[in-house]
Amino acid sequence: MWYESQRAGLGDELLIEIRAAIRLLETDPERRPSYYRDFRRLLTRRFPYKLFYRVEGERVIVFRILHAKREHQRQL
Repeated sequence: MWYESQRAGLGDELLIEIRAAIRLLETDPERRPSYYRDFRRLLTRRFPYKLFYRVEGERVIVFRILHAKREHQRQL
């Protein structure tokens, strides 16, 4: 992983950040507005990543976790 090659333990810190973002989705998934069609987006705080997800009834489904600084096609 690129982060781990930059500094030992940094990859683990990224995973902790992603888990924290998912916990936010568990507590209040509808807090973020619709981003594209029925998808919502959550940006992580420390690392430049965005989670794309949908709320389907009682379930929150994360479809993609993308690096925020790269160009991506808008296909979900």
